[in-house]
Amino acid sequence: MRVLFVLWAYRTHYYHLAPLCWALRAAGHEVRVATQPSLRDVVTAAGGVFVAAGADLDRDELRRRRTEKPFLDELPATPSRDLADDDWRGGWRAKTLDALNGFAIRADDMVDDVIAFGRAWRPDLVVHEATSYAGPLAAAVLGVPSVRVPLGLDSPGLLDEYTPALLASVAGRLGLPSVDTHGTVTVDNTPVSMRLPSSDRRLAARFVPYNGGPEIVSPWLLEPAGGRRVCVTWGTAAVTRGANLLAGDVAEALSAVDAEIVMLMTEQDIRRIEPAPPGVRLVTSLPLHLLLPSCDAIVNQGGSGSVLTAIDRGVPQLVVPQLPDEVLCGRAYAGTGAGEVLTDLRADLLRESVTRLLAEPAYRDAAAKLREEAHGQLSPAALVGELERLAS
Repeated sequence: MRVLFVLWAYRTHYYHLAPLCWALRAAGHEVRVATQPSLRDVVTAAGGVFVAAGADLDRDELRRRRTEKPFLDELPATPSRDLADDDWRGGWRAKTLDALNGFAIRADDMVDDVIAFGRAWRPDLVVHEATSYAGPLAAAVLGVPSVRVPLGLDSPGLLDEYTPALLASVAGRLGLPSVDTHGTVTVDNTPVSMRLPSSDRRLAARFVPYNGGPEIVSPWLLEPAGGRRVCVTWGTAAVTRGANLLAGDVAEALSAVDAEIVMLMTEQDIRRIEPAPPGVRLVTSLPLHLLLPSCDAIVNQGGSGSVLTAIDRGVPQLVVPQLPDEVLCGRAYAGTGAGEVLTDLRADLLRESVTRLLAEPAYRDAAAKLREEAHGQLSPAALVGELERLAS
């Protein structure tokens, strides 16, 4: 079987997909990864076979193209399903419109190269990240099944009522009357108890953490913690938005908590807030999944990689979201009873929430239950058989 993965160039997106690529190759199947040029080293470092599709588009170029010729001019005043009216009016509508146009620009830029490669290589299956619409477009042109993979909570699925109009011009120039961005099946690595409602055919998959490497165990992790430990991370996406500028305030606020605070940060941000307050350890280049087994709680921004890794390790979470999809993820996670969501990043509220996570056994019990649920879903190796049946 030949499987073509399609995604736009954001490295943590590939981190989610890499374990499935490994499983398919280990089972003897051929795998190719079609994405924008800047992701080449990320794909090849993880053992993948890279195929260039489209050009690299920086934020300025995306902004220019969204402004000059948007694929979608407006969104309705009433939100899509499962989105609150107050959130929609409070800024989500504009952010969602920007995001959708960005996805369409990337799809339009990539899809011709994906189709050209597909016609030459003749894949049996296309696997695509949920917002990488070049995947289902190419699969429709090539006449092969497509497998959709949302990265964590399926918030893109809430926007499917807008995608026909968003992609109409691209589909039209490809000779397609329309395109189903949900394809044949969705592989969902969120625990079932956290999922948003959907009528899609779904395969419940287990999330396998991968941080891009190099993955090295720090010697201090082998030493007894000597007390409780709390991890703080804003994730890759938040770092690129400058959210770590808040790190100094967070470190100061949590230094009063009765626990060692381990903050995962870039070297630049560590230099910005050094020296660390008492009881705070500043760390860089440490994979989250190696740190969390020693932790009693984690504070994160609600990014899918951080949330799913903490679920995989059974660690209670305080989610401090910055973007609409992170707010949805935080609410869904808090609904399981395994943690809390905090939308107002005040020092006193932050300390109170972390103290509760450490003190109340109910959070640990719920996190352990959620971990068990997640581990009961299909591993990447078990997914291979499902994909073989789909391709046949």
